[in-house]
Amino acid sequence: MVAPADPERRSVLVDFAPVPYAHLPYPSILVASSNDPHCSVRLASAYARAWGSEFVRLQNAGHINTESGHGEWPLGMALLMTLTATKIADHPDAPRINRTLNEVVQLKDMPALAAV
Repeated sequence: MVAPADPERRSVLVDFAPVPYAHLPYPSILVASSNDPHCSVRLASAYARAWGSEFVRLQNAGHINTESGHGEWPLGMALLMTLTATKIADHPDAPRINRTLNEVVQLKDMPALAAV
């Protein structure tokens, strides 16, 4: 999950409320920004804990979507690959993905990434 919203505070998302707080039966990663206007990083962290998800906090990334200027996203690809057991080394864009991972995520803080 990337850039969750807070449906209980945003009326246009009321159909998605209430947010379930049950542990997910599969591996998951939640990526949120420290300054997302649609969901506080504190709430996103609470979602991750409740769902049993790895939590990746990006600093000042806004609401992570194409409308806010985010384009190709090597970190997102790397995170997805950890969930699908795809080896980063096998991806054609492996050097750029690895550079991005080294810049943004410390592997010791994300057990799922350390095994990739």
